[in-house]
Amino acid sequence: LPAGKSGDPPKAEDEHRHLIFSCCLKFIRHMLVVGEMNQRSRVNAVNQNIMLPHMNLLCSLADINPHAAETVVALLLNNVAAVAQKGNLVLNTFMRLLLR
Repeated sequence: LPAGKSGDPPKAEDEHRHLIFSCCLKFIRHMLVVGEMNQRSRVNAVNQNIMLPHMNLLCSLADINPHAAETVVALLLNNVAAVAQKGNLVLNTFMRLLLR
């Protein structure tokens, strides 16, 4: 999480919120893909379609929490329609993160 408004380091309460935030992203990721993420993974296409409208939010969170990037990958895994619709957004987000 970013530092406070005054530039102070995050407080313990922020660390707790960050942990909860990470757990939520992990849960969403496991709702999208059961088990390890590879070509033989069990993908839940219904949940992927439910989450697709939230791709912009997930991409915007990718630079503050690595679980957001993993959730984005789970949303695209074996989902050609989602890649066609949101692939450019994801590529631009990941390239921006790599080039920092």
